[in-house]
Amino acid sequence: MSILAGKVAVISGGTSGIGLAIAQRFVREGADVFIFGRRRDILEDAVRRIGSNITAIQADATRLQDLDRVAAAVRSAKGKADVVVSNAALVEQVSLPDITPDHYDRTFNLNARAPLFLVQKLLPMMGRGGSIILVASAMHYMGLANHSTYAATKAALRSYSRTWAAEFKDSGIRANTLSPGVVDTPMLDSQATTPEQAAAIRQGYVANTPMLRLAHPDELAAAALFLASDESSFMTGSDMSSTAASATSDKGHPRTGRPPSETAAPARRFDPHDFLARGGLFGAGRSGCRCGQHDTADHWQGIRAVFGCPRWRGVQLSADGTN
Repeated sequence: MSILAGKVAVISGGTSGIGLAIAQRFVREGADVFIFGRRRDILEDAVRRIGSNITAIQADATRLQDLDRVAAAVRSAKGKADVVVSNAALVEQVSLPDITPDHYDRTFNLNARAPLFLVQKLLPMMGRGGSIILVASAMHYMGLANHSTYAATKAALRSYSRTWAAEFKDSGIRANTLSPGVVDTPMLDSQATTPEQAAAIRQGYVANTPMLRLAHPDELAAAALFLASDESSFMTGSDMSSTAASATSDKGHPRTGRPPSETAAPARRFDPHDFLARGGLFGAGRSGCRCGQHDTADHWQGIRAVFGCPRWRGVQLSADGTN
């Protein structure tokens, strides 16, 4: 039996890139899929590419009245929504001194505000076993230059999934984020002004990825399928990272050329056995690091000391001690 047989999925940004790949995969796995976007011609092309069991709705994710129309169409046609995928987003590389209120509002309206209200509108149609997938980005923890607003909106999605996991705990509805690294999609082209610049951006990212290639949208669709299906039934409030361990090298950021010290802090591998051996998160401040040089009575100072030790190979913490 197909993994999503009998399921109804609603996908924003389902006309290209990751969203289109998710829609295609969900249909192949038996789901009835609704996609929506602003441009009729692109919607029609996506429908032709997806084939059967697909409904396209012309709607702007940033307009609440349009989200009401999307919810009404789903309710009228199917009466339920089993899977909600918020994928629509934009990215504009702008340095802090050059950020304008218009840029800020445009980015936050689509990337952070729209996902919240999309879920809010569809939530009454979701039941036990429902899955909310917020497509975020590894950018929310990488710290790349010129991505202040974009990275912040993706961090907001991570916060949403954690908060909603707590809110939905008695409903059986799950909420997770999917944080890809660099994926070969039209979004990369949107960051360039010429084909040559777009090619250079791609090559820069490839050079800084251990697998020496960009992710393909189909690979992210496979991850989304897992989150949408019952295979991930014990997963909520989680961030599924699909990055190929991408990191900056001495060549620097693919667009700015700046060294890694100015662009990204390297992620470190989490070792649960080592972590528990130290007393876990809440024991670290008391027991200190295994090297014996970081004992302290202050809990959060101890946390920061342990995770800053050169011998530590654990998760990174933010300033308040949470990851």
